[in-house]
Amino acid sequence: MTFFSHKPLFGCLVLFAVFMALYPASSSADVIDDVKNLRPFEIKRSMLGCPVPIVGKSCPESSPLYYFGCCGDLDSQCCFRLQDWVWILIIVLILSVVASLIVNFIRCLFCY
Repeated sequence: MTFFSHKPLFGCLVLFAVFMALYPASSSADVIDDVKNLRPFEIKRSMLGCPVPIVGKSCPESSPLYYFGCCGDLDSQCCFRLQDWVWILIIVLILSVVASLIVNFIRCLFCY
């Protein structure tokens, strides 16, 4: 058995690790609220400054893939955030890889 025979599993683990690294730890109620507030057809813009544009630290420009929002103590820092459509794409990819692994495992069980 070689490393390359587990390539789909390794890819799934890498995507899961990236997801966990970029998504801040929060309670399940916060996650449910975040899912309810997803707007995949809307490109969010970065904040002008954190905590306020005049006296705060200015945030970098947004792009179609990411934007910056205020976070940290008293919302005084600019934090990197992925656009909602990117999160949905990552979730769909992870679900399709998991579904593919399950289907192939079932096929493997019943083929022999």
